[in-house]
Amino acid sequence: MKRIAVSVLASVLIFAATSYAPPAHASGQVTTLIDYYDHNLNNVGSSYKGCNLPLQTWGTLAGEWKEVRIRDCDALEDETITDYHYCSGTWVEVGYIGDPSC
Repeated sequence: MKRIAVSVLASVLIFAATSYAPPAHASGQVTTLIDYYDHNLNNVGSSYKGCNLPLQTWGTLAGEWKEVRIRDCDALEDETITDYHYCSGTWVEVGYIGDPSC
């Protein structure tokens, strides 16, 4: 009888260990906020695209600098912030808003 109980317990443990599937997240969607700044570092416009929301804009979508914030819709604590300077007709990644590097 003890041997049967051990076999059943081992079978249950093997089944439980192989049948677990972690919750599916990874929708691949992101929230994107872009803020645009003029040469005096004044915010002159913004663009926002939220998770499952339409694009919203305010002001001018151009400037000397822009800051792009991207968050994963499934893990909002994961945020990436990248700053850019508009140089010679193209956006160049810089260290901070106001960085004159090109």
